Amino acid sequence: MIERIAQSLAAIVLPEPIEIRGEWSRSTRRTYRGAAQAGSGAGPFAEVVDLRWNGSVACAQPVAGIAFLHARPALHWVKSAPASAKLSIEFGLHTYLDYLPGRATFSAGFGRAWLPGVAVGCGPDPVAACALGDARTATGRAHMVAEIDRHAFVVVLIQGALLKTGRNRLWRLRDELAVDLPADVRELLTRGRSGSLGD
Repeated sequence: MIERIAQSLAAIVLPEPIEIRGEWSRSTRRTYRGAAQAGSGAGPFAEVVDLRWNGSVACAQPVAGIAFLHARPALHWVKSAPASAKLSIEFGLHTYLDYLPGRATFSAGFGRAWLPGVAVGCGPDPVAACALGDARTATGRAHMVAEIDRHAFVVVLIQGALLKTGRNRLWRLRDELAVDLPADVRELLTRGRSGSLGD
């Protein structure tokens, strides 16, 4: 589906250079081991390591886009905030320090919009297990930002001039550009803020 969207956009979106830059940070926090403990102040507690990659999408002109998380069998998607010359992009791995080793929750966000978190295998070094995509891409293309345990975080960027933003801050592809797109692609680019699709 992601490739179909990119192929459909190829005829209407000129490839404008995009640069994606970011870096990893690490922090720890203490949390309850089970939901039944919430608000009790009583242990047992677990130490959580938060590994975050924080970055931005830079372009010579404002862009917006759709972020995807391919977590088989589902494909989750969310639209970014309205077009900007510098959109935020981030993802993280959240894992227990001494509990459930080799497992983590992978989360990803784009332009102040978030995808659902998913459980992934990460081995003893979560950062090493996470493959990063290229720093450079272009508008209208499907770009893999990060991948871990066969779960891929992908974005498709579109120039702001091709979009219309409503009063609710939700953007959509302009009607005159969307009219000839396949029905399912048109629906995704002109309706809704987020959703999930089957494989």
